[in-house]
Amino acid sequence: MVKQLALPVEIIPAETVRAEDGLALSSRKRVSDAGAADRSRALYRILQEVRAALLAGRRDFSKLEGEALAKFNEKWAADYVAIRRQSDLQLPSPSDRNLVVLGAAKLGKPRLIDNVEVSL
Repeated sequence: MVKQLALPVEIIPAETVRAEDGLALSSRKRVSDAGAADRSRALYRILQEVRAALLAGRRDFSKLEGEALAKFNEKWAADYVAIRRQSDLQLPSPSDRNLVVLGAAKLGKPRLIDNVEVSL
């Protein structure tokens, strides 16, 4: 979007800082109790499972997204799991090699978002 609209903005990408268990360390990830923290790790785990399936050669993107959404339990209000091209977040073709798996879901009050990159 910055390129397309010629915005006078510089995007500086950075890796997500994570705890040893994979939970992103951000203010949105702070949850009120240990049980909620354990459950919040599920979003990252599900995105990692989609990444593993892509690395294993699966290219049925819609099916992978649907399978990932089905893994959320009744404690979650999943918004989306989406596989997109890294470069422009558009729908990928089976020949695209640089992808990102995106996810968002509500766990009680907080809305958690996360992503994992995939280079094939």
